[in-house]
Amino acid sequence: MRNPVHQLALMSEMSLLRRKIFHHASDPWEGDNITLQADLAQLQQNWSKISKVPCPLSFNPAHVEEVMRIKRGTAGRRRATYHML
Repeated sequence: MRNPVHQLALMSEMSLLRRKIFHHASDPWEGDNITLQADLAQLQQNWSKISKVPCPLSFNPAHVEEVMRIKRGTAGRRRATYHML
């Protein structure tokens, strides 16, 4: 049975971000916290879309930029590794 309202809620930008944060926070730590840091930085940037109270997260903009740069590089290496298999 399909529920279009439920599917729409699951596909919203904030719902996807919430699921990513939950997933990355609950993964066993294997030396990579960049994905979680990037998710939390994205949450901070979009906080006003989900809450009226001030965001409890605070990141230095230079740190966020570095995390995003590393994440983009990591994603590129993962794609290259996948294509080599």
